[in-house]
Amino acid sequence: MNNNNDIIKQKFKLAIAISEEKKNNEVMNKKIKFDYKKIGLVACACLVLITGGVFATDIKEYIIDKFKLGKGIQTAIENGYIAETNDDYISCNTSVITPKSKQLLNNINMGIKINNYLIDNSNLSIEIKYKYDDNLKKIVNTDNLHTIELLDLIIIDDEKRVLYDGGVSNKEIFENYCKENNLNYTFGTCSENYLNSGLNVFESSEEESLENEKSYIYNFYVEDENYPKSKKINLIFSKISFHENTSSEDVVLKGNWNIELDIPEKMYNSVEGNYSVIKCENDNFDIYAAKLTATGFELGLKINGLENPKYPIELDEEEKRFYESISVGQKSGTGIRITEEDKTKFYNKSPYKELYENYYTKHFPTSIKAVRIYMPWIEETEGCYIQTSNGNKFYISEQNCAKTRNSFNEDNTYEFYNKFDMTQYDATENITAVIELYGVPVKIWLKKV
Repeated sequence: MNNNNDIIKQKFKLAIAISEEKKNNEVMNKKIKFDYKKIGLVACACLVLITGGVFATDIKEYIIDKFKLGKGIQTAIENGYIAETNDDYISCNTSVITPKSKQLLNNINMGIKINNYLIDNSNLSIEIKYKYDDNLKKIVNTDNLHTIELLDLIIIDDEKRVLYDGGVSNKEIFENYCKENNLNYTFGTCSENYLNSGLNVFESSEEESLENEKSYIYNFYVEDENYPKSKKINLIFSKISFHENTSSEDVVLKGNWNIELDIPEKMYNSVEGNYSVIKCENDNFDIYAAKLTATGFELGLKINGLENPKYPIELDEEEKRFYESISVGQKSGTGIRITEEDKTKFYNKSPYKELYENYYTKHFPTSIKAVRIYMPWIEETEGCYIQTSNGNKFYISEQNCAKTRNSFNEDNTYEFYNKFDMTQYDATENITAVIELYGVPVKIWLKKV
C-alpha cells in the first residue's frame, strides 16, 4: 500500500468513528478548545472563595442527568452522591477593553458561584454559575455563547497533588505556580501525584435561569489512573474567557480566583467492593478485576487464543479508488466525509463484504456496536451487560472508567476493561456478567467478597 492511500484510508476511518461518536454523545460537540485567539481583557480585583459541600437531600429531577456521565452517575446522584453549596455569588466590579474598538468600559459586575459537584475515581464534575450585568452584553452576545472557559485553570488538592494542569497553553503559568509554591513538578510529566486529566465543557441544563445568568458543567476525567481520595481541592485561575459561536475573538476577564471545595466524606472515603469468580463458560477468559463503586461496576479480563487480524491487502487498491471518488469536490482541509449509505454501497457486496466483516468482527471481538460503525448493515445485538440476582440488567456505561480497554495487547491477548452502570445501590450478592464474543454470549458468575 502506498503512503497516500494509507493516509486517505486512516482519515476515513477516523472520520467515521468521530462522526458516530458525536452522534451518540452530544457532549463531544461542545468539547473545550484551548487554542482560541484571546483578545479582550477584563480586570478584576482578587477574590478567594472557600465553600463547603453538603450532600443534597432533595434531589431535583433536572440535576439527575445534567453531568451527562451515564446511568451509573445518575443512580449515584439519586442516592445523594452529589455535593451542593449554599453560597451566594462572589461579585466584583470589572472593566474591559473591547476586542474591536479597544474602548475601556468600567463597572461591569461579574459574579461566580459553585452550584454542585461530585468526584469519583474517574471523574471530577463541577457546575459553575456566572452572573453578569447588562454592560457585559454590550461586548458579548451572551445568547450565542459556545463556552465560558477558565483559561489558566490549575486544580490542586489538599496533599498538593495536581489534578489538572490546564493543558499545553498553560505551561508557563503552571511552572510559575509550582515555583511560587515550592512544588517539584515538571509540566507534562505525569505521575500518581500529577494526573493527566482531560476536560469537557458544556452549558448546563438548568431548571430555571435568569436573563443574565449562565451555568456550565466542567467535566474533568482521567483515562490511565484514578483520582486520589482528596478531602479538599482548589480551583486556581486568573482568566475567564467568553467565546461566542460565531466569533474568533474572545472577551477575557482577568483577576485572581482561588476556589476551595470541601469534598464530602462519602466521596473521599467511599468503599469499593470486590467480586470473585465462581464459574466462567470460557476457559480462555482470565478475569483479573471485578470492582464495585458508588458510580459503577468495573470488569477487567484478558481473552487468550484470539486472532489479532491484519487489514486485508485485497481491499487496498479498490478502497483507494472508492475513497478518492467520494472525496472529489470536497474542500481540502475539512476532512473526508463518508455516509452510512456510502459504506453500505461499497462494502456490502462480494468480495469486499466477506473480507471487511471478517476483519472488523475479529478486530472488535466483544463489541458489535463498534463493528456497526464500519458495517451498519450488521444486525445489532444486546451487547455486554451485568445481571443482578433480581433480574435487572446494566450495560456498559457511557462514562469511561480510568482503565477502559477494548484492544489487543502486544502478547496477542485481547483486553476487555469496562465500567457498567450497576452501582453499589443496585448490586446484589450474586451477579452474572455476560460478555459477547463474536456476537455469542459468554456467562461469568460472580459473588461478592
